[in-house]
Amino acid sequence: MNIVYIAQAKSIELNYGTPILADQYLKQALKKNYNVCLVTPTYDEKLFYKTLIKNKIYYHHLPAINDWSLNGFKYENITSDLNLNLPFKPDLFHIIDLVNFDSQIVYQLSKYKIPIIRHICSFEDFCYFITPIFNKNDHKLCKTELSADVCSKCISKNFFKKQKFLKKIAFFLLNKEKRLKKKFKEKLKDRNQIINLQLKQNYDHLIFGSKEYANFYFLHAQTEKRFSIIPHGTKIASSLNKLKKKKINFIYTGGSILNKGWRLIENSFEYLLKKYPDIICLRIYGDKKKTQKSKIGKFENVEFFERYDHRNLTEILNWADVGIIPSFFDTYNLFLRELINYKVIPICSNFFSASEIIKNNHNGIIMENNDKINLVKSIEKIILNLNFRDNLFKNLSETKIISVENEFEELNKIYEKFKNN
Repeated sequence: MNIVYIAQAKSIELNYGTPILADQYLKQALKKNYNVCLVTPTYDEKLFYKTLIKNKIYYHHLPAINDWSLNGFKYENITSDLNLNLPFKPDLFHIIDLVNFDSQIVYQLSKYKIPIIRHICSFEDFCYFITPIFNKNDHKLCKTELSADVCSKCISKNFFKKQKFLKKIAFFLLNKEKRLKKKFKEKLKDRNQIINLQLKQNYDHLIFGSKEYANFYFLHAQTEKRFSIIPHGTKIASSLNKLKKKKINFIYTGGSILNKGWRLIENSFEYLLKKYPDIICLRIYGDKKKTQKSKIGKFENVEFFERYDHRNLTEILNWADVGIIPSFFDTYNLFLRELINYKVIPICSNFFSASEIIKNNHNGIIMENNDKINLVKSIEKIILNLNFRDNLFKNLSETKIISVENEFEELNKIYEKFKNN
């Protein structure tokens, strides 16, 4: 079988999220002796429309779109030709994500008259910010129909908030915010319509990582397309003995990203490290320059790192006893699955798919509310109650997560079905 994958980057360039999934699928497909090609966008003009090959995988490069969230969706691009110049004739396309691609690529793929399978991993289709939690201070999800009018207000509001004081005054006096909103609205007006047309006309099958996220996505998508739920697989780690020491090692990998719960981490651990200096050790990954200057940068028991390299996951998670994921919006969380595989007790917010994996207070903790009070309470339950901690670890060790191999077998059933049809 000949498969062409579409994703925003190679894993060697962007070692997290959908590029990791693409890398896993490419390698699993090679094991079945399939011919595989990964198409990615690039800003390097020397690579435009060029194909490279490494370890039997073809890598094809197309021009990337600047400020993709606003400029990637234009009706005038639909009829233009895109020179894919693929290294072989494909049997099907598997789109993992389309970040930084011109939306016209979908129409170009449809000209091949072969199946197009679309993974829906994030919410970048409909939301400029990818995480639709920006219209409210309490980080509640957008539940209104997303449109150019609604989203332009949100974008201009957040753009205005980021400006320095004098610029804000200038924006107000010169009525720039109103003009900016109009500009954003004009850029966004085609977006939802193009995406919904692609969902109806160009994709043969959709794939989601969880049922909960599929339900949320279909609140916004105007389609009745058939879809499958296939959880993302992880590499299976060997069983480890943990939590048999006085100090407990905590890990957080969201950097200074507010959506990932950074303020909760900062405020909660400032309190906890003062109260339990001899019990807690904490490692924070991502945005080292910012996080180490935070309120918790002064504590000896805290270490700061840049974003973790997924290839060093075994070393990183062998150190950890408890992993904290206080995200306000997460369509799937590969890191949660990796915590479980490495027998690291998770404390997480109730994002999509969390309750499909974690039974609260049985094999992890799902916080009732994603705030400082609940995070501190959850951590104290683990560090102060040995029996509770041991039961969590025991039940966690018995929790089964789908492997990379099993995930691909589920994907391959879909590939075979469409190829044979």
